[in-house]
Amino acid sequence: MKIKLKQNIINYSIEFIFIFSSVYFAFWLTKQGEEAKIKKIERQAVTMLHNELKENAIQLDKSFEYHKEITEHLSTYADSVDRC
Repeated sequence: MKIKLKQNIINYSIEFIFIFSSVYFAFWLTKQGEEAKIKKIERQAVTMLHNELKENAIQLDKSFEYHKEITEHLSTYADSVDRC
């Protein structure tokens, strides 16, 4: 009877270890998958921000040139008014 009890304990212990390991592994895989998704979304967000900042810099350069040209025209106009 004691031998059968010991054998049952060993069998249940082995089954418990396998079940526990399987569940833990499944949770670990799920966590890894979620982390990969989050990293992908973060990369996309950073790329989008980078592209938007580049576009904003281009627009700012265009705006700067436009305002510089207007300032030069106003300066020329002011000089001609002063001469009169």
